Amino acid sequence: MQASQGKYRDASATYDRASDILDVMIGNVTSAHGKIGLITAMSAVYTEHFALVADHLNDTAKAFSVLEHARGRVTTDLLMSGKPPDSPEELEIENRLAD
Repeated sequence: MQASQGKYRDASATYDRASDILDVMIGNVTSAHGKIGLITAMSAVYTEHFALVADHLNDTAKAFSVLEHARGRVTTDLLMSGKPPDSPEELEIENRLAD
């Protein structure tokens, strides 16, 4: 709604809050399958936020930050688990984020 009203900075801040909430939700899910579900369901948040920043705010650094936010969450989980992403579910997470 904010973006459609031309309030692009407010919309970006709202997307930031949504990303933070998603980050906490993903951090609280222990199964790789659950993480895939959250990432899939919330991929629109990242996609739309990136498009907003790139198209309307012309902030390249912020646009790349949006892209790396989701990848960073999964990398953090893998580092904390102490094991490589060798399960099919973990590899699927990496592949979805790469796409």
